[in-house]
Amino acid sequence: MAIDVVVADDLTGAADTVAQFLPIAEQVLVFPELHQFKRVVDTGRLPAGDLAIGVSTESRHVGPAQAALRVRLAHRIALRLRPRLLFQKVDSALRGNPGAELDAYRSTTGAPTVLMTPAFPPSRRSVRQGVLYVDGVPLAESAVGRDLRTPASESFVPTVLSRQTELSVGELPLGLVRSRSNELVSGLRTMKPGIVVADAEWSADLAGIARAVADAGLLHAVSGSAGLARELGLLLGQGKTLPPGAIAAMDRRVLAVIGSPHPVARAQIQRSGGRIVALPSEPAGKPHHEARWKVIERLAEALTKDHLAILRPPPLEDDTPTGEAADAMSAALAGIARDLISCPAAGSDGRVQAIVVSGGDVAAAVCKQFGTDYIELLDQVFPGAPLGVLRGGLGDGLPIVTKSGAHGDQDGLLRIVARLRDGADRAVLRQPAERPGGVSHD
Repeated sequence: MAIDVVVADDLTGAADTVAQFLPIAEQVLVFPELHQFKRVVDTGRLPAGDLAIGVSTESRHVGPAQAALRVRLAHRIALRLRPRLLFQKVDSALRGNPGAELDAYRSTTGAPTVLMTPAFPPSRRSVRQGVLYVDGVPLAESAVGRDLRTPASESFVPTVLSRQTELSVGELPLGLVRSRSNELVSGLRTMKPGIVVADAEWSADLAGIARAVADAGLLHAVSGSAGLARELGLLLGQGKTLPPGAIAAMDRRVLAVIGSPHPVARAQIQRSGGRIVALPSEPAGKPHHEARWKVIERLAEALTKDHLAILRPPPLEDDTPTGEAADAMSAALAGIARDLISCPAAGSDGRVQAIVVSGGDVAAAVCKQFGTDYIELLDQVFPGAPLGVLRGGLGDGLPIVTKSGAHGDQDGLLRIVARLRDGADRAVLRQPAERPGGVSHD
């Protein structure tokens, strides 16, 4: 039995990264919180067979010390499973606490050096001379880098990491990445202790890194985005392809909870054709439960008539909320979704039959309020949008798609809804075609 484990700082990152192992694992599980992962390991309740496990430490928005503590715990639990691969996922825009978490990963596994690259070609993210580029421009100058909650002020990856660790941070240049295999393996084996950032522009670069990582015995000392995870999965699978699993095709009533303020998420809402219901601001002169009930009624009506209801935050005159206000907003959105699913007054015609969640914080809040044990993944609609089924708690067996707000094109939500209605197979994952001058964003 082979077990591969991915540890990530948020739920959508854990899901879209461990989804890369769908072709080679008999079951792919995503744990929304550490305590659920620990409970299952402690009680020996993991399924038998080849497994891929994604674990969210929910550490993106905590301080570096707390993030490191959670990562150490996650990896200690994972090491009890004797995993073949123990992969520390980093955000492809370097949000969160990557330096502190890589430091914790290295100390827990005992690896002298951790190799990492945030490059993710399907999302147009590459690393050249240590600089992270998004859509062809340095991270700090990109739209992604202007994230309101975690803005980027630096594009040079070693500088970003060094802010949170005292470890040496070196570079693996593109010339060595693209050299002969034996030269790259030799380079990895002689890396200076600490963290080494690898350049990569194309999936072929990541494939070369994956081969060298395996040959150099670094499967407990490797970190990156879903791009590198995919290449490691293909390598470890050695051509293995499992028979597909599926959800039945039916005209499902889909609830989309869109918490992300990213322009891509907003465009996807507008293109979807679904009825948009905004979470109300605190109502003046009305009981709060009355305002919530009106939202639930409107969502149930949209589900009944249109089979697609979209719940989003209230219109904002000022900046998108951050910190505690953002957490409260995620909890409020998740609470409405919970009440809609559990409320008998919604009527049988307004029942939710599938859910889409955009935004890692909102996805985590939904799983928490639903009491979800884990998500069993089946497929991906497109890179960054894995499809699975909720297991345990409210909504047990409910199909779910999670995605980061920035993933997909403007038709992304349309494609997700179509897949939920047409059924989904655990088919072999297909990489978007690359072309000179850019990579398909899918």
